[in-house]
Amino acid sequence: MGEDKPRTMTFLEHLQELRRRLWWGIVFVALGIVVAYIFRHDLMVLMLEPFKEAWNQVRHQGGSLPEEPMIHYKNMAEPFFTDLKVAFLGGLYVGLPLLTTQIWLFVAPGLMPKEKRYAIPFLAFAYLFFSVGVVFCYVVVLPMAYQFFFKYAEGMNPGVAVNPTVMINDYVTFSMKLLAAFGGAFELPLFIAFLTLLRLVDWRQLIKYMRWAMLGTFVVGAMLTPPDPASQLMMAVPLLALYLLSICLSFLLWPRGHEDRSPWKRKPKKKAKKKAKTTKKSGEKKS
Repeated sequence: MGEDKPRTMTFLEHLQELRRRLWWGIVFVALGIVVAYIFRHDLMVLMLEPFKEAWNQVRHQGGSLPEEPMIHYKNMAEPFFTDLKVAFLGGLYVGLPLLTTQIWLFVAPGLMPKEKRYAIPFLAFAYLFFSVGVVFCYVVVLPMAYQFFFKYAEGMNPGVAVNPTVMINDYVTFSMKLLAAFGGAFELPLFIAFLTLLRLVDWRQLIKYMRWAMLGTFVVGAMLTPPDPASQLMMAVPLLALYLLSICLSFLLWPRGHEDRSPWKRKPKKKAKKKAKTTKKSGEKKS
């Protein structure tokens, strides 16, 4: 007896399978949000740590800030909804790998073995690089950014005391935007690796446009960070290092690259043109 062939699923069965996978993924994310809300106090303490560090640093340098770091809210419901926002984003960050796993289990049966071999490391490194970008922003960029804003307000010197009234919702929103921006920026090597696998770019092209990449890193740093040179430099330097890492990854994934664009592949064409010219001259002499 021959082996039974695997039965192909109908369109409705695929939709049911997708709905089941998405349902489990949403359940995992919801559980992550619930757990994050339970630990909302610890998460808020973690979120406010760069703010307190910048406050104390400015006071240590002679700033006129009040002795105790203060943060405010505009209405009675703002702290509650701010906690919900932090819990939602924290739960989404924790539950996203589980949601991605469910989507992967739905997509994987239709992929080729080579595609599966590339997809799993790609998803794992995407989460890893995003996490590294978030940690870098939290440890290095956020304290420097808040120090800049405190010092800038003191430097206004309008003749009256200028004290900060920072709203907790505005602070959390601004911090989350910066964390997400740095997390996304640290995905650059994976993006370049993906383009290399599609044979759209190679390491020679990346080296060729190195000068433009350096300019682009400083432009992106100026757009994603506060307008002070220190924080812009702290964004541009990692981006440039990630671009160099992208060149290495592109070389490892496709060492040969676009060989027809390399200089040593153009020389035979020039020789062919010279031969054509010599044949024309010899024909003219014979005539």
